[in-house]
Amino acid sequence: MLAKLAALVAFAFSLVGCPMGGTTWSHRITGDHGDALYSKAWAKDGRARFECIQSSSGKCWYTLFRDDCDSDACVDQPVARFALAQGADREFTGLRDFRFCVARDAAQPRPDCREP
Repeated sequence: MLAKLAALVAFAFSLVGCPMGGTTWSHRITGDHGDALYSKAWAKDGRARFECIQSSSGKCWYTLFRDDCDSDACVDQPVARFALAQGADREFTGLRDFRFCVARDAAQPRPDCREP
């Protein structure tokens, strides 16, 4: 009975966008006037959710790379590349073993998140 209740609570939280478990990332760049970029991401079991909370440009630019790819050769072949407007979020399924970079502009980063 307790297991069913726990599963029901976890399901209810997932319906309203509250992930349970998994890996959570928070990226924050601060400037003279507060946050220049604030982004959160979450991943578990092939699902990943990205949220652009605040960006001085109005968008968060995400570039996703395979986790095992750390050379400049990967720059031309990211897993995904997308922008989210401030306040927006996006969820992927089937996304495993990845790393990502997030920035305020559209410049394509290297897999170590530095600009080329």
